Amino acid sequence: MTEGTLWIPAVIYEQLMFYTINVKEEVGGLGIVSIAENGNATIEELFLLEQDVEPSECTLSPIGIAKLFTELKNTGQEEKIGEINLWWHSHAKMKAFFSGTDNKTMEEWTGDHLFAIVINHSQDMVAKIMTRNPMYIVSDIDVIVDWCDVPEAKAWTEEIKEKVKKKVFAPAAKKPEEKEQKTFYPVPQNWEMYDDDEDELWKKYCHGSIHDLTEEEFEKLEEMEAAEIAGFHLIPLEDIEEWEKEAIRYHF
Repeated sequence: MTEGTLWIPAVIYEQLMFYTINVKEEVGGLGIVSIAENGNATIEELFLLEQDVEPSECTLSPIGIAKLFTELKNTGQEEKIGEINLWWHSHAKMKAFFSGTDNKTMEEWTGDHLFAIVINHSQDMVAKIMTRNPMYIVSDIDVIVDWCDVPEAKAWTEEIKEKVKKKVFAPAAKKPEEKEQKTFYPVPQNWEMYDDDEDELWKKYCHGSIHDLTEEEFEKLEEMEAAEIAGFHLIPLEDIEEWEKEAIRYHF
């Protein structure tokens, strides 16, 4: 059979959770699952078996199964006996998973296929499907509660349409084009007023040592520095030559 999704109608899920939460120990039963052509399956009915419960184990009771079949016969529902293909049980407060005992119970099932669900008090739920056609295979299957399958679904759907509206957002305004960010260096206001000799003196000062300057050059440099104290202004980075940048970094 094709692997798909196991759907649980809301009312069936409520029944399943009611059994699970209201029994402190592990509890279980059987059920009927219908299968669509696309492989999706839906739980149609649950049966709670007569059983003696234990805190950490739940197996299919032969006596409980026999009593269920007798009840179905006596109530004119004998055809459902051949349709039973679901085994469900709880793990109480433990994690929802398939134990070694659970896997053995599935292996001992005599039908061609079996859906199995494990659920706990926290409403965690896992499901598997076992099939013997064409060979014995057990695999995980997604399980989804169909919350739209409730008597009030139509009225609630209309209420949603009436009261819930999607907020429409106006397109975001375009940001103004950002101006090119420039890096500025602080330089003396009279920087560009130096003549060629003064420029050469700056280069000599920056690339050499103060001890390489003559007394006249040193005095000239002091005059230039004194003139710079008058103030600074900012000029763009791209307007400064590399040696000038070095001079600024070194000097200031």
